[in-house]
Amino acid sequence: RDYRMALDSLDHMLELLPRVFEFEGEELMGHQVEVISRQGRILLQVGALSAAGALFDRVKHMAENLPPSPTWMIQRIPAQLATNEGLLAFANTQYEPAMAAFKNSIDVLRTCQPSQGAVYHRDAFMGPVWVDTHADLLTVCWNNMALSALYTCRMKEAVRMMESVVREDPTSYLTERLAFNLCTLYELGADTTTSSRKKRVLQLVAKRFYLHDIGPESFRVS
Repeated sequence: RDYRMALDSLDHMLELLPRVFEFEGEELMGHQVEVISRQGRILLQVGALSAAGALFDRVKHMAENLPPSPTWMIQRIPAQLATNEGLLAFANTQYEPAMAAFKNSIDVLRTCQPSQGAVYHRDAFMGPVWVDTHADLLTVCWNNMALSALYTCRMKEAVRMMESVVREDPTSYLTERLAFNLCTLYELGADTTTSSRKKRVLQLVAKRFYLHDIGPESFRVS
């Protein structure tokens, strides 16, 4: 029931985008791609792969023959499409294509300018239009690319990927999900003493950078 409410809310947002926020042209399409992609990802989470694939095809068709644009929402559309492709491939246990798609998304995002995260409008009664920030989408891609490596029996590579992105910018990239997955890999790939030490180090990194939203359960420590 919750996922249906989420889909309905996003449908409502699609209807309101051109009227309430006065988006038009490329800017409108950028937000539409964002919202429809979110709908597809929700459907992936509940196992509706065909329906999710249809929505991903829809946004891919919307973005065909897209001209170059300085607008960040437009620049990131190829990354959104690649992320959608990677998530669908991952859901279908096609891990090598998924890794390639996530890497493509990361490469695109590296060339884009960061977003402010939320766009507010004076008369927007429904609140801000939330978009995935630069770091949010990068974290999703890094996390899923590492999991794809794990599922293709490359655990050390998966750990290296996650650790490298944490070292790059822990404030942006060390999230609850990434911490939990990395600590799980530590448990799978090392003895209890070594894995406990690595988890404690990761927990200290989070404390050092004031990441108080990451609870102890994310580090799998008792």
